[in-house]
Amino acid sequence: MSSTHPFSSALLVGLVGLAAFGCKDGGEEHKAAPAEVPLESESPSAKIFPAPLNTGVPSDPDGPSVSVAGTGGASGKKAPTVVLRTLPLVGPVEPEVMPELDAPGFQLDVQVPWPQTQTSADVRGEPVRITPLLTFHLLPESQRHSARIRVELAAGTLALPHGTEFVASSDAEGWLVVWPDHRSYRVVSASSLRTILEERRVDRMPLVPVEVTKLGVGRLLGRDTERMKIVSSVGTLILESALVPELGGAGALACAFFMALLRADPRPHCADGLVPVHARYQWASDQWLELGALRLVPRSEYRTTDFSLPPRLGIFKPGELPPLEGRSRLDPASRWPEAEATATWQVVNHHDVPLYFLFDGLPIAWLEPHVTEGIRVPPGEHRHAARDWLGQVVEAGGLASPVPPSEAAVLRPEGGTRPTVQYGTPPEPEIE
Repeated sequence: MSSTHPFSSALLVGLVGLAAFGCKDGGEEHKAAPAEVPLESESPSAKIFPAPLNTGVPSDPDGPSVSVAGTGGASGKKAPTVVLRTLPLVGPVEPEVMPELDAPGFQLDVQVPWPQTQTSADVRGEPVRITPLLTFHLLPESQRHSARIRVELAAGTLALPHGTEFVASSDAEGWLVVWPDHRSYRVVSASSLRTILEERRVDRMPLVPVEVTKLGVGRLLGRDTERMKIVSSVGTLILESALVPELGGAGALACAFFMALLRADPRPHCADGLVPVHARYQWASDQWLELGALRLVPRSEYRTTDFSLPPRLGIFKPGELPPLEGRSRLDPASRWPEAEATATWQVVNHHDVPLYFLFDGLPIAWLEPHVTEGIRVPPGEHRHAARDWLGQVVEAGGLASPVPPSEAAVLRPEGGTRPTVQYGTPPEPEIE
């Protein structure tokens, strides 16, 4: 889609930037790592700075234009960065004036495969999706509005309820977390997206320096693609992006979401007209996470006001996240009738992050860090495993059966009952 907006496809604002420095014709491009960009943090382990919210928006709005050949977008050029507004973390967002129109865009469905976990399961005669599914609703810029994105938590195993959305605009700093009611919302920084998906927490961590290498071209979903390798202290990301010039700045917003999972600044590496269709994260723990696009399709019926920041008739929810209401259909109480779940497993998570407890390949429980959970399951021997959402901690598990009642009732010297399974390294007993 071409644009006539004065701040349009050549404009890169908000969370993302379009920059390609040191490009070479033919051969490999290598970019030096920029200095670490600190962010204000709520996490005890993160650095705390008095600086305002930083979500990857260039701080110099009058910086020079940079020619970017062959990176997509209507013109292949980067305009001076202009930030029109900053979304406040601690107060409601001022409503914007946005015309209510039908507008064309694109829908990108991305699945997150989990090894040793089936894609879906039959629960009491109905199919239930297991592996996570994210839907990216992409609205290119026009003369009436900036580029927008809504990342919908569509289905599968997720830390927030289905229908929750992360919403951003190319003319604003910050992201909104929008509740499934499409009215309630709060503001978060881009670096919080990772901990929200991983831990159901809003921790704003500092960005880390990266080194980027171009890996050539390919083809996915019927479109030409470009690949790049991003290396940081957090891990390594191989990102493959499809050339969709008509997407404009909405493609760069999608790229910023993928970069946020690596805690990397998207500004030098995300371009208009390019949208990620495959990503593989190799974490420093040698574990990995993969995201792959199922389809990229044009949409003609998007309503511009569905992308408003804040939502229409918005209800500001400071310090909150959408609650997980009711029981999951995979919860043991929903999965099995009470007469079938007659055994109890004592499951211990010794890790510092929450884990999903996989029972015969199904994520039936959320294990808080350093907590023992009693989980009702059918009797007999069953296969178990555990993992976090990002795949940084993966416990292969094995086969186990409930502790016999005669042993379960006997207290251990340190207190409590004998665990059925435990993940991670137990703490050393205290010596008085």
